[in-house]
Amino acid sequence: TVFERLRDSRGYIVIDQGTVHKYTTDELEDILDGLGELSRKARGLPHQITSSVKFTKDQVLYLKTMGNNVIGFAKIYRNKKSFKMDEFGGYQEIKITALIDFYIHPTFELQGYGKSLLDHIIDVENLPKNQLGIYKPTKIFIKFLSKC
Repeated sequence: TVFERLRDSRGYIVIDQGTVHKYTTDELEDILDGLGELSRKARGLPHQITSSVKFTKDQVLYLKTMGNNVIGFAKIYRNKKSFKMDEFGGYQEIKITALIDFYIHPTFELQGYGKSLLDHIIDVENLPKNQLGIYKPTKIFIKFLSKC
């Protein structure tokens, strides 16, 4: 399976644009589209953020797996254009790494997988915890972050 080729020893899979093009299979497309739809429903969004066709060179998807099952995922956007308020009330345009989609399957919630996934991203991306931007967080996600 595509999982066996991409998974590391701790059950993580990192998918970037190159991976999507290299391993374009119905299996991978079905996984990405299915995960995006689960996240969309859970967040009550009108459109998916994550899908097999919505991948740019600055986006990376991190999957947490157990066997052939996906426990959850997080999608980040490197070099996302954002703005930072300065001490005088003005704004500076900056580029950040931002978490733009996050989902843990309900059967795996409250077991530490979400925190483990975030910690893995911060480690791989070599980011201080306070430097990961969050794109449109829900109240539930903010509560989750306060516990991390």
